[in-house]
Amino acid sequence: MRWYGWQILAIDVTSYALVAGAVSEGKQNPTAGVALLSMGLAAAVLGGPVVHLAHRHVGRAIGSFVLRLLAPTFFLIPALIRDPCTACDNAGPLPPYFIPFWFPLAVTAAVATPFIDGFALGYEPKHEARTPTLSFAPISCAGRVGLSLSLTHW
Repeated sequence: MRWYGWQILAIDVTSYALVAGAVSEGKQNPTAGVALLSMGLAAAVLGGPVVHLAHRHVGRAIGSFVLRLLAPTFFLIPALIRDPCTACDNAGPLPPYFIPFWFPLAVTAAVATPFIDGFALGYEPKHEARTPTLSFAPISCAGRVGLSLSLTHW
């Protein structure tokens, strides 16, 4: 088996660096912060699936995409919901302990997802060693004649 998960992890490290830059830069320059955050989140969600597609693993790309969306969302939604008692006069946000409990779980899921993706899905069968092939091809262009020589492993 050949591991290509390092490519996934490299993209994810870059995406998290962009998100960290957005948090840092967003205080002084909100436009730059939004741009960095958009690029970072897009790379975090799409980076792994694109690497899987580059390795011709469509099923793993779909699995990676679903994992990257659902894992953090599963924990983030409870942190953002409001009290279902809308008919009550005291309807408001959930108790203070609720959000601090769920939000770190969402962040943990977002950080753990690339490792799950890279280490569990980032493998492919090792290609058989092939003998290099030497090929010749005649070339004719604008009255000139030549010979092309190529060495391939395919």
